[in-house]
Amino acid sequence: MLSCPYSLHNGGWLGLIVLFSCGAIFCYTAYILARCLGSKPGTSTFQQVAALAFGRTGRTFVAAIVDLEILGSLVGFTISLRDNLVRIFPHAGVHLPWLELAPTQFLPIAGVLAVLPIIWVRDLSWLSYVSLGGIATYLIIVLGVLWAGIVDGIGFHHSIALVNPTKLAEVAGLYAFCYSGHVILPRIYSSMKDPSQYPKVAALSFSIATLIYVVVAIAGATMFGSSIQSQVTLSLPKELAVAKLVLFLVVLIPLTKYALVVNTLAVHMESLIPSPPSLSGGGGGGDGAWRSWSSVLVRSAIMAVVLLLALAVPAFETTVALIGSGISVTTCVILPAIFFVKIFGTQRAPRHELALTVLSGVAGVVLAIVGTIASIRKLAH
Repeated sequence: MLSCPYSLHNGGWLGLIVLFSCGAIFCYTAYILARCLGSKPGTSTFQQVAALAFGRTGRTFVAAIVDLEILGSLVGFTISLRDNLVRIFPHAGVHLPWLELAPTQFLPIAGVLAVLPIIWVRDLSWLSYVSLGGIATYLIIVLGVLWAGIVDGIGFHHSIALVNPTKLAEVAGLYAFCYSGHVILPRIYSSMKDPSQYPKVAALSFSIATLIYVVVAIAGATMFGSSIQSQVTLSLPKELAVAKLVLFLVVLIPLTKYALVVNTLAVHMESLIPSPPSLSGGGGGGDGAWRSWSSVLVRSAIMAVVLLLALAVPAFETTVALIGSGISVTTCVILPAIFFVKIFGTQRAPRHELALTVLSGVAGVVLAIVGTIASIRKLAH
């Protein structure tokens, strides 16, 4: 959402066609993913759908792709955290005779260290309270941007180009990232009291999200024009009270997401670690202590890798575009389309549904190739 104004400014008005197309395709693949889930009772995870389509090998491959997407999301969170913290504390570096850290280095390190104790906690029941405020936080950010334009007098005076063909490939990855998250949809589907309502809920959710993206994109792009930053919050004048509030909320978002996202990746990695031979047969407290300490080490290692990657990659927009086009499109469009064709085939699926699925999959492949190449080229420069 925060990068939508940047995407609109760089892609132009016709670039919104890419946003709408991504919304429609991702919504449709969310629907066919649910169809795959409903084809066999008890299927409740993305990996189980992969196993249903391609057996154990498919499950292992898809698990690796999902882990890569989660890792990429964590890097994106950390870069966003870094950029907004630097905006709030531009001089918060370390200047010692034996250590020199710029704000862009010190602040993400401090942020990750501060959140580590939360990440170590394996019981995430407390996160339900945090999640309740997630939607409200995003709405406040949207209202804050509009407030700055309407009430604080920034205005909406900048024009937007019709189209910028040279930037469309990169913009496509940014727009695609907005709709990522299909790996958690099976959990949502399986937890619904009435799964038959899932298509309506999905369509409504994607429609509301698209409306918010368009409003934020138009507002931010017309407020700041060519000075728009990769995250619209970085363009707000710091002296405005609403800017301080919005920046604070944007910093909170990744901090609250770390525990849930890291846990998803850590649980899988921890399951691959065998107990020491001396504990494997004894059970009891020894094995429990080993699991607790190995969990701390795994989660700390994940965050160390994420931090190193975030420090190595300077540009938020390029990272998000690469994740969106290279990984999110794969997990959210290409794989669900392949799963559906493999599970239902030509005999069990209506012809029009099969054709639409294949068309969506082909569009996903094109988007993934073109967007990934554009992002890698920009990252190289």
